[in-house]
Amino acid sequence: MGFNTNETISLRQSILRSASVMLSIDPARMTGAFFPMIQDSEGCDVMWCEPVLTNEQAVTVVQQGLPLIIKKHGVSIITIFFNSLNDSVSTFVPLINTDPEKLDRVLYSICSITSTVIVNMPLPTKNELSTIPEELIAGRTLLQSLTHYFPNNRYVLNFLFSEHVVREFPVALIASPYLDSYDDRSLIEYFFPYLETTIRAMSVAGVSGNEEDQDVINLLRDLAHFLLNSSTRPIDYTVGHELFLTLLLAMRRGYIETERFPEITANVISYYCILPSSYPKGTRFDTLNESSKWIAEIFDDSDDRLRDMRAITEVIGIVLGIKEVESTINSKVSSEVSEIVMEQFLRIHHIEVLQVFRDLLLAIDLHSNDNITFNIQSKLLYSVNNWVINDFSHITTNSIITVYPAHFFASPSDSCRFFARSRRSFIHPSHIFCSK
Repeated sequence: MGFNTNETISLRQSILRSASVMLSIDPARMTGAFFPMIQDSEGCDVMWCEPVLTNEQAVTVVQQGLPLIIKKHGVSIITIFFNSLNDSVSTFVPLINTDPEKLDRVLYSICSITSTVIVNMPLPTKNELSTIPEELIAGRTLLQSLTHYFPNNRYVLNFLFSEHVVREFPVALIASPYLDSYDDRSLIEYFFPYLETTIRAMSVAGVSGNEEDQDVINLLRDLAHFLLNSSTRPIDYTVGHELFLTLLLAMRRGYIETERFPEITANVISYYCILPSSYPKGTRFDTLNESSKWIAEIFDDSDDRLRDMRAITEVIGIVLGIKEVESTINSKVSSEVSEIVMEQFLRIHHIEVLQVFRDLLLAIDLHSNDNITFNIQSKLLYSVNNWVINDFSHITTNSIITVYPAHFFASPSDSCRFFARSRRSFIHPSHIFCSK
């Protein structure tokens, strides 16, 4: 309700106060009368009141009137709408404790109105493409306020991760500062589906250099660091599994060494692994949804196997304690975790597992005195021998020659190293074949 005359301000204020009273008495009818007249922030401040935002008919009137108002006033009114809605958001915070149902109705209305504004935003001109338009800055600020005050509200989350919001706004940048505020349900139902959809759409050819893609990858990395270092947050294995799968997907899009995702993935496996010493009495291992059972999913098919096999070997090597990682990621993987993962790893009958075996055996420090290293390399050697000689139901000589002629057969120097490892493994007093 903007007045562009120089008449007395008191008259204008009186009209606004009267409008506020009438809106509280009959929101639906009065919204139809006053909303078409709005053209400044003061008028919006009157409209975004609790009686209007909790009245379904009034909100419908607003949504129906928005396209005409935006067409009449242009992008300037969009900025006003976003800024005024942003100013109103914090005023509804007390409803979290006093009236959650009313808060849901208010947030649903704010999200619905904002969604209608976004849908009716005109496309930026060529001159605007080089800078961020003012209305987009105002819209982003509104989204940040909603996320800050109500991070786990289902209406806010549905809106934030909706298709048209994701298309128009940098959702990854908006969500990133509030990672410690999201609960497990929000991560499982909204965050991981968003990350999976966005990363899956990236090129399989490798890192694009696109800033928006990098923002999404940064969000994934920050989320992984937060979950791995959140000592007070209860462990949810569904969250861990989704994180694991999303990291695998990112590595299959080329985000490997630069993001240190193999190290992070290995530490996710370690963090979400249930040690036998901590099993509740009477619990069967096969009933536990823990990370050692996820190992087989590393070998799922992908588009660039040569690149992906490097990442897979890196992950397995770190989990088994063969490759060291920097302490900035997390603590060293424990030997008990390595043993559990090894047992699961050896159950995977896949031709590419043999390639990983070979690469890991050649990477082992021959002079290491670490019992776990001897244990692991001995089991690797035993499995290579058992698979190649006896297990023709899964892996045949022809399949080895056909699939990996260049990668599998060792050179003469590699053969000497294999022999040395075999000899040291079998004479080392670790009694590895007695454990299983």
